[in-house]
Amino acid sequence: MKGRTTEAREWADRADAAAPGMPATDYLRAAAAAAAGEWEEVIGPARAYLDAVGPDAPAARLLGTALHELGRPAEAVAAFELGLRDDPTRADLRAARDHALALAGGR
Repeated sequence: MKGRTTEAREWADRADAAAPGMPATDYLRAAAAAAAGEWEEVIGPARAYLDAVGPDAPAARLLGTALHELGRPAEAVAAFELGLRDDPTRADLRAARDHALALAGGR
């Protein structure tokens, strides 16, 4: 996917121009940044998407992973928990939350 992140960002820009404020463009930007390993660039769009649509497991996973990669485990725990509110069956979110929780000192 890394080779296609520029294309994904261009699509997000076009979608935003056609329908400004559409939450899906924020998700697309967050996903493209995550695919490129640009963790700082994931946070703003992922939070904007979650603010617009509420709990969403895939978006929360993107945000939590970015926060974890940036050494912010307590914030990552909150993001993973948000995703679990959307889909409590997601074992990947539970495992990621538990790992971040351990790094955060058991919070």
